[in-house]
Amino acid sequence: MYREVNVSDLLEHPENRRFDNIVDESKQHWKAFIKSIEKHGIIEPVVINENTMEIISGHQRWMAAKELGIDKIPCILTLPEDDGEELQRLIAANVMRRVQVDPFIMMEYISMQREGFDSISGKSNQSDQSTVAVAKQTNKSTTFVGAADRFVSLPEEEQERIKKWYSDNQPTQRELEIEIAQAQKDIVLANTKASNYEKEVKKRTDKIEELEKKGKDKAEEIRTLKQEKKILNKKIKEGELQYQVKMLDARFSDISKESVSLASAIAIFLKTFDKLSGKDADMSGIETHIIDGKLNQLVHEISELKTRFDIKLLEE
Repeated sequence: MYREVNVSDLLEHPENRRFDNIVDESKQHWKAFIKSIEKHGIIEPVVINENTMEIISGHQRWMAAKELGIDKIPCILTLPEDDGEELQRLIAANVMRRVQVDPFIMMEYISMQREGFDSISGKSNQSDQSTVAVAKQTNKSTTFVGAADRFVSLPEEEQERIKKWYSDNQPTQRELEIEIAQAQKDIVLANTKASNYEKEVKKRTDKIEELEKKGKDKAEEIRTLKQEKKILNKKIKEGELQYQVKMLDARFSDISKESVSLASAIAIFLKTFDKLSGKDADMSGIETHIIDGKLNQLVHEISELKTRFDIKLLEE
């Protein structure tokens, strides 16, 4: 809807401040623009949001009218479907129509076009956002649109490096596109190397963990073997003791048998000795001599048997 609107009723769009760093409007250009408005008036109406009275297109015409003291200016009141559409028209009015715009500002807004302004409206823009379509909308080449896509995907520090490089060297658009493409390749290569390095680190870490696990398993196996060895040594010692006990038992049995035999022999000799000692005193000297010889023999044999028995006991 077209109508004359009080200049004082109009408001600057909040997003318009994004364009404060567009520097193609020189002081000479501004003076010429003011003179044109003063002479011919505002020919092209200012586009505003009917609900908010915020300017969508025509901020410079509005500022010129305020500077010239014009009370009312022609306006077209519109109701954009959503914030995304409104911002798109704001960009078209402030950036896309200009010839000499900072390339990085242009890349930023090309990126906004490509994203369909989801971050602003929260809604999906159904219009064609292909490279060719955006190139036509911005009067830029498809290679520049591709460069814009690559630039906004770069890390912030790399973007700042390219901006400084651009400021220091003032390259052509093609040279800028090549620099951005090379930066992206370098980052991809660096990321690939980093990814390979991370894989190698993980591989080696896994190997270390595997070796550590094997080491722990071996240590556990060694502990188990030591325990088994201890048990076996105990069994061996027990077996040796049992064998020694058996040997001692056998020797004890032999000694016991010998002791019984010795005791029996001693008893017999003692009995014989008693009999011999009980003979009549009227025996002849020859008989007495014979008896004494037998007694001495018996005493000697008993002494030998006793010595053998004592030796056996000492051996135990």
